[in-house]
Amino acid sequence: MKCQFCNFELRDKAKFCPLCGRDVPPFYSDYRKKDNFSSRQSDIFSKTGKKGNNAGSKRFSEERKSNTALKVIACSAALILIIAGTAGIVLSNYVSEDVTYNGLLSYLNGTDRKYRELYNKTYETEINLLSLNMQLNNVIYAKTDDELTSQIKILNSSRNEFENSLNRLTDLSTDDEEVIRGMSKVADLSRSYLDIIDTIADLKRQNMELTIKANKSQADFIAWRPVFRQMIQELKLKATDDYVDNVMLNLLTYQSLVEKKVLEALGSDNYDEIVKDRKSVGVFIVEYEEWADNLYSEMPEARDEIGALIANFKYSCSDDNGVVGQHENLVKTTNDLANSMYNASKQINYIKAEINRIQENLEYLSNNFS
Repeated sequence: MKCQFCNFELRDKAKFCPLCGRDVPPFYSDYRKKDNFSSRQSDIFSKTGKKGNNAGSKRFSEERKSNTALKVIACSAALILIIAGTAGIVLSNYVSEDVTYNGLLSYLNGTDRKYRELYNKTYETEINLLSLNMQLNNVIYAKTDDELTSQIKILNSSRNEFENSLNRLTDLSTDDEEVIRGMSKVADLSRSYLDIIDTIADLKRQNMELTIKANKSQADFIAWRPVFRQMIQELKLKATDDYVDNVMLNLLTYQSLVEKKVLEALGSDNYDEIVKDRKSVGVFIVEYEEWADNLYSEMPEARDEIGALIANFKYSCSDDNGVVGQHENLVKTTNDLANSMYNASKQINYIKAEINRIQENLEYLSNNFS
């Protein structure tokens, strides 16, 4: 304890201060002892953590609360790191997969807007291209004239949508030479594709009209052919001498040769074979006409009875608008239509390949954009 007058350090049981000489009151000595005990007690409580209504107990409680808060903060931070790491792994796997259109838009979020807009336009152009091709198939498979007219109208609308999307794509500017070349190539290929589409619609209508005419001509030819032969046979019975009978026999012989080649041509879908059969028909028709003229000379009434049928037979078998000529034109337009569809299909594949290359370049530019 210390002297209350000069603060000199006193012994516990001192009665007076050796420095200032003043007496130490008895109650002061007892009070200082109690005060020292309280101080030691506070120190003990602060070190041992025992509860008590004193300063040490309060400090211990505050320290424990502080430690608990630190633990909560540390656990929360660890949990956040775990969640962030898991999300990063999932996002990494997602981006590494084959990126879809919507996924790519999210992936490119925050990158150069120009690349995203270009990618959007390439995707829009590709969708309209596929829609146009689907409508083109609907035109090809139309069965009636009304259905064809309706499908061609829809085709023209799809054509305009594709052309507009193509123009919007080519109007966008970019400083990447590879993308510029790709866009130019897509534009050129698309123009050629649109030209093919225009010819396909016309060929389909022409093919449908020829099909109707050719089917009717073939049906008529097959129907009246046996009637015609029967009339010639009846006329042959009226022959008065062997020469006339021989003329009619030769007439029927060449008629049979013509009919055979005509039927072969009508039964073929090979254009080259049909052309070859028509040439043979032409040769036989010349001989057929000569024997018909001989018949008219020897038997003038034959011209009145079967002259019109003979003329109709020659026209049907040899003229370009006859049954064989119509079939030849039908097969030709069918082949042209098939070739045009094949070329259109190839052109679509070329366009899609170029669009995909542009998209890959844009994706690369976006991924490496800084």
